[in-house]
Amino acid sequence: MIPYSFYSINLMQIEIFLKCAEYNNFSRAAEDLQITTGMVSKKIASLESTTGLILFVREKNRVSLTPAGKELYKDLTRAMIMIDDSFEHASRIQRVIDDPIKFGICDATNVERYFIPLISAFETNDNAVSFRVVTSPSFAMIDDLILDHIDIFFAPKFLEEALSRQENLDYFMAVPSPLYAGISETNALSRKEKLNMQDVKNLGFILPSEKRNSYYRKWIMDLCARNGYVPKTDNFSETGSGAYLNINDTNVFITDKYYHSFHTKAVVFKEIEDTESGLLMIWKKNPRPMVARLIEHAKSFYKDLK
Repeated sequence: MIPYSFYSINLMQIEIFLKCAEYNNFSRAAEDLQITTGMVSKKIASLESTTGLILFVREKNRVSLTPAGKELYKDLTRAMIMIDDSFEHASRIQRVIDDPIKFGICDATNVERYFIPLISAFETNDNAVSFRVVTSPSFAMIDDLILDHIDIFFAPKFLEEALSRQENLDYFMAVPSPLYAGISETNALSRKEKLNMQDVKNLGFILPSEKRNSYYRKWIMDLCARNGYVPKTDNFSETGSGAYLNINDTNVFITDKYYHSFHTKAVVFKEIEDTESGLLMIWKKNPRPMVARLIEHAKSFYKDLK
């Protein structure tokens, strides 16, 4: 074993050696490293002196590696690649840790009832994590989830059928709720404590056009069919967040406790008995560690949320 201390060698010496070995030329190595040729010669001489190795054969206008120098060049090249890979791996881990958890939320949902309480509770236990929220009137955020543009998506139950066809997504019912009927305060049904699906049979159902939000439309159609009728429809072309603008004495908008973020005295919401709805929490399988921790926290948190 060569009697020298590893700490007597630094990375700068190794980098200079590798450049000189690559070019077989001290001057070109110096130019590439933006140092003087004299500095290159001095560092190589110091490396040879410290290790007791003759690394280069010096000739008048060029240098060449000795057999020992060639082997050292091969070994150190592999070692430097490993060092670069190690720092890149650490950098990827750091980016994953620092990257905020990205949520997708339908803008027709009431975040004060389900999202803000979850985040507040999670931050109490882990204030190092940051969050970013993307809201959209579209349920195409399922595609954003698949493409890793978001980490978690809160979606109404009527999207469950679409999720069943996505093998790489997982979800659970975060906040269950019965259905609610959004009706005008002047509608006679507003005086009832609770409604059933037969109560709203003769009202016009506010539904999106067939080209928009087909999952919600199909869900309502199936719900009415199970109760023995085909709904009369009042189409509107926009999203659920604007549905209340279309409500009058003769129609109804079917929603739930969480799938409405609007508040107006002109509209009242009545629970519909014997119905099920709610918001699903959806994520891509095999999430990164921070997202996985939040999901587990959410499963526990929502069990106790009233």
